[in-house]
Amino acid sequence: DLCKTAVIKAVVEVTGDEDNIDVLWNDSIPGNSLVPRLLKWLQLEHDKGKGAARDEIVICATLSLGNLVRRGM
Repeated sequence: DLCKTAVIKAVVEVTGDEDNIDVLWNDSIPGNSLVPRLLKWLQLEHDKGKGAARDEIVICATLSLGNLVRRGM
């Protein structure tokens, strides 16, 4: 659980850093699939239904996308 929490915190921190915004939003870089991957996580967890979803994935994806969208506008 400690490692899982640390990874989630790192992902959320990276998406919240101003210096990373251009890299994370730039879809012309091969292999740069962070935003589509986060959206896929949310869709997959939503499709599982209530009670089956992994909360840590939903939290990580939601906070990360929120960081990106907040600064991307």
